[in-house]
Amino acid sequence: NVVNNGKVTFEKPKLESADDQRILRKAIKNIKEDHLLIMNNHFIRGKYEADSQNVKNSFIFPPIDKGTNYSNESLEIINLSQILNSPDHILFLGPLESGKRSLLYRLIVEYLDEFEVYNKIPVFIDFKEIKNREFISIIKEYTTLRNIEVEMLLKKGKFIFLVDNLDYHESRNLLHQINRFHKLNNDFPLNRIIATYEHDNIEIVPNEVIKYSKIAFAYYYIRSLRTKEIRQIMKQWLPEVELRKNENNLEKLVNTFSSYHLPNNALSVHLYLWSVENSDKKPINQAVLMEIYLEIILEKIKEENIYSSNFDFTNKVQLISMIAEKIIKKEDGEFCMKYDEFYTTVNEYLKLKVGFSYDVNIIIDYLLDRKIFMKNNNKKAIFYSYALCIILSPDVCKTIQSLKITYSPKIDILIIRKKLIITQVLLGAILRLLN
Repeated sequence: NVVNNGKVTFEKPKLESADDQRILRKAIKNIKEDHLLIMNNHFIRGKYEADSQNVKNSFIFPPIDKGTNYSNESLEIINLSQILNSPDHILFLGPLESGKRSLLYRLIVEYLDEFEVYNKIPVFIDFKEIKNREFISIIKEYTTLRNIEVEMLLKKGKFIFLVDNLDYHESRNLLHQINRFHKLNNDFPLNRIIATYEHDNIEIVPNEVIKYSKIAFAYYYIRSLRTKEIRQIMKQWLPEVELRKNENNLEKLVNTFSSYHLPNNALSVHLYLWSVENSDKKPINQAVLMEIYLEIILEKIKEENIYSSNFDFTNKVQLISMIAEKIIKKEDGEFCMKYDEFYTTVNEYLKLKVGFSYDVNIIIDYLLDRKIFMKNNNKKAIFYSYALCIILSPDVCKTIQSLKITYSPKIDILIIRKKLIITQVLLGAILRLLN
């Protein structure tokens, strides 16, 4: 304060003790050693991307803003620096495969590399994987610190929690996880939270978040990639010589990709380019591209293909068609199958049609891992992507047509009896397979 004698008094910030600094640096070192490779391998590598692939050179920053304004002003696009330096808790809202986890990994790497600037320890938490574990145990495991060290740093606000898959839906039985999450924030309010939330309508905050969240989040919205970002990804797939020689090649790729009306996210762009490079078929339209995706999901990527000598691509197509047809012919309007029936159907097909020594659970896990079918643990039911039916079985296609299906390539959805099924489910399955 300025006093009458003209002197100004400043409060000197408290310095970290040597022991505190030792613990902080140990945590940063441990995280780099234990988790950096996993984060680097999360990203799909372009054909001509540098050999030293890492989060920083693979991640393409998507458009992010604070949502609709009512003053007719253009939305302010948020940059990486603003997120890193903000004091707020942040919740990123975005649809499936919009790059939410990739964004968290990019933030973690920046906090690790620039530790001298931010002096914070980033801790990644997958909310779906918390279950009955205590947060202090999760932090201890991630940082390889002792309990007493974790508790000391929590009290001093030295952590930034980067939480993927935060979920407040009542139907998903996550109340205990949510309560423990809120308690962590209440008990140690000096720490910061940056979380992601899957939400398709990215113009409004989800009702369940407004109703149940006790954390004062600033809400940011992850938007679809623009031409600028799509070009950046495609450059990772084109040789530098070709880029310099003929910029038209890049423009042609961008325009062709846009003509298929696929979701404008990094995964879709990578898959399109991968199919161009690795398939004998050319993705001349969306139907052919979906066929290529199906081959990728079922057969083309992993060398350790299940029962490859006995259970080939044709078997997989037949089995999926058989299950899909049974589901779609049900008259209950639920478009799903009880897990017991799903198991019996797979077992029946393998026993009658294939006829070799097999493990039904291995086949089922194979289909679920690729999200060809999706399991609802609460209802013990199996759902599937209707897009597969059109590709796989003419009979199923006729059945779908009898249900007055409407297909809209512009927004890439199938509308069946007022049910919306996003075909992007197919794309989500491939990310893990490409790495």
